[in-house]
Amino acid sequence: MQAPFARVFEHRKNIDALLRIALASAALLGWPMGLSNPARAQDYPDRPITLVVPYGAGGSGDVTARIFADQLSKTIGQPIIIENRPGIVNGTTFVAKSAPDGYRLLATPLAHSVNPTLYKQLPYDSFKDFAPVATLGYFNFVMVIDPKLPVTDLKSLIALLRSAPGKYNYGSGGTGTTSHIGVEFFKTLTGTNIVHTPYRGDGQAIVDLLASRIALILCSAPACLPYIAQGALRPLAITSAHRSPLLPDVPTSAEAGLPEFKVMAYYAIQAPKDTPTPVLGAINKAINKSLSDEGLQGRLSKLGFEVEEGSTPASTAKLIGDEAAKWAPIVKSTGLLIE
Repeated sequence: MQAPFARVFEHRKNIDALLRIALASAALLGWPMGLSNPARAQDYPDRPITLVVPYGAGGSGDVTARIFADQLSKTIGQPIIIENRPGIVNGTTFVAKSAPDGYRLLATPLAHSVNPTLYKQLPYDSFKDFAPVATLGYFNFVMVIDPKLPVTDLKSLIALLRSAPGKYNYGSGGTGTTSHIGVEFFKTLTGTNIVHTPYRGDGQAIVDLLASRIALILCSAPACLPYIAQGALRPLAITSAHRSPLLPDVPTSAEAGLPEFKVMAYYAIQAPKDTPTPVLGAINKAINKSLSDEGLQGRLSKLGFEVEEGSTPASTAKLIGDEAAKWAPIVKSTGLLIE
């Protein structure tokens, strides 16, 4: 007859064997065991990452994303695949509904902060449905005018507009774009009245400005640079915190006498909500390492893009929220509401 302790020992061996089999089976089948998430986060990334760009190919947002993705790919040792999904709402919705595993990210423009006020209803929550990762930087904008106007600087422009409310028009790349709400912000700060003329893209607005059909536009520095160099357009101020290396002789809005007039269109990276914190940290670290590359910074500066180094998920979340708070009253003042 087997001693009691021998039977207990044999029973324990059987349990241990079954446990080993269960653990091995779980590993083979990919069952969610307690230690699997930290392991996956530690191995991240082990396959290509898709960066969704909510613009069509060829625009400044797309080109910036591709230059950045090339450097990030070198940093992490995995391909970064650019997926263009034109339409801010379309591309953003796609990422919001994606798996929170760090393998599909969103290139996030300033419109992400503006849209909650601009749209009556969105198919996602701009803040609750995303996990901010890092800030890439900012696009610079410049206020340019028709050189036929009797204006030499920002102060004389303000004086001219105040003297003739509603007489002059400004152009933009479309309703709700940075070039639109940026000038509306200018109007609020200066108490001026200049009429909005929307176009399908900044290029068409520049054409009409060159033809003197409108008085001014707020455009990206690279888009206006050739015409400024020819003297066909007159720059009055860069709306960022620093002068642009593309236009070193053009003062900032603060230097021109209107320090509150800052329009810097951020570009950030976000992931779907519930993406594991270790994964967000790994992406953030890789992004900041990529952005510190001088070659990358040089390539992006030619696009009028100012790199932001050292951002965190928390600072990026604050930026997105602060910009939403800044632009909400401006958008509301225009009466814009897209159904």
